[in-house]
Amino acid sequence: MAVHIGDVFDKLTVIEKTDERDNQGNVFWLCKCECGNNNVKVRGFALTSGKIKSCGCMRKQRAKKMGLNN
Repeated sequence: MAVHIGDVFDKLTVIEKTDERDNQGNVFWLCKCECGNNNVKVRGFALTSGKIKSCGCMRKQRAKKMGLNN
């Protein structure tokens, strides 16, 4: 599955393709999270595989719900 500007993956919306690549040549995409974080850099395969679903806000919400926050 290809990634395109405007695509939505869970809480992340793709807003820009960056010039950055990891050591394996995977492209990084700049995304906006539903929580308002506009600076989320994610590898394309992490978006399409569902490995990354948010900027981290979902993890924080889950921890808070379970009483694990400090």
